[in-house]
Amino acid sequence: MNIAEIEMIFLRKINEAIEEVDNKNIKVTLLKKIASQSIDNALGRKQYNGLNSVSISAMFSGRGRAWGRVNIEDDIVWNMIKNTLHRDNDRKCIDLYDLFEQTGFAWMRYSSCKDSSMVFDLRFNGSKLEDKVKCYIPLALSCYIKNLDGVPHKLGLETGIFEVNKKAKDQSGVEVSKEDLLSFGIQSIEDLI
Repeated sequence: MNIAEIEMIFLRKINEAIEEVDNKNIKVTLLKKIASQSIDNALGRKQYNGLNSVSISAMFSGRGRAWGRVNIEDDIVWNMIKNTLHRDNDRKCIDLYDLFEQTGFAWMRYSSCKDSSMVFDLRFNGSKLEDKVKCYIPLALSCYIKNLDGVPHKLGLETGIFEVNKKAKDQSGVEVSKEDLLSFGIQSIEDLI
């Protein structure tokens, strides 16, 4: 069997699957992850256990849904977060730990799944900045992580000014003649009508 025949078989099966799912808004990246993981499962490379990277990625995909929440009463995951923040004894990480203690829960941004772990970013300089420490949590503990349903800064969990200083474009107010525009190959709307 050649590559073209295999592609046609896959195309038919994928079309059938998409029709059966009947969700036109499903993201292409999620479909690719599902296909890749299904192939690994079918070939026996990975054993399907229901706790897979696709379902975790789907949980944290979508606008404002990239953030996870862990209550500090959930000892297992909370202890992993606490150990991650205290690992380097960095003042900013300890401040983030104190903030989590004060609010009663931790928030972290979903990054990816790697092997049998979920990878989350603990952003110690605020949710809008990229400074982070990576926290690895086993897939089996995913039931302890809920969606934050928003961005920490917008939910009022963080203080600070995160506005990016944008420079306004300089508008000189100089009139440009039709001849100047035409010399650069630019046509005016009037010329097009």
